[in-house]
Amino acid sequence: MNQHHSVPNSSPADATDANPLPETLPVLTVIVPVYNEAGTVDELLGQVFAAPYDKQVIVVNDCSTDGTAAALRKWELRPGVEVLHHDKNRGKGTAIRTGLEYAQGQFTIIQDAPVADRLEALDD
Repeated sequence: MNQHHSVPNSSPADATDANPLPETLPVLTVIVPVYNEAGTVDELLGQVFAAPYDKQVIVVNDCSTDGTAAALRKWELRPGVEVLHHDKNRGKGTAIRTGLEYAQGQFTIIQDAPVADRLEALDD
C-alpha cells in the first residue's frame, strides 16, 4: 500500500489511481493533512506509528512550499502509508476530504500537524 499520488484539481473521487482494497482492512485510518510542516512531520508520523493499532496512514500534503514533500519521501516507502499531494493549496477541509477518498479502515480519525492531539487519547 505504499503509494505516492498527485491529486489534480478535479474531485478526489475522479482519481484514476486509487488503490484496490487489500484482503484485510485495517482497523484504523489516520488522515494527516499537512501544509508547510517540514520541521514537524517526522515527529508527528513517528508518534502516529508508535500507536499500537493496525492502521493505514494517509498523509495529504496541501501543496507545501517548505520542503514537506521532500520530508515525506522516506515515509512513502513505509508499509501502510499513502502520501497524496495536492497540486495547489486547497485548504485543510479539502485535504481531509481527499484523504477520506482513500480511507479503508473500519474507523477514521484526523491527526492534525503539528502534534496537537495524541493518539493515546483513543484509550481514554
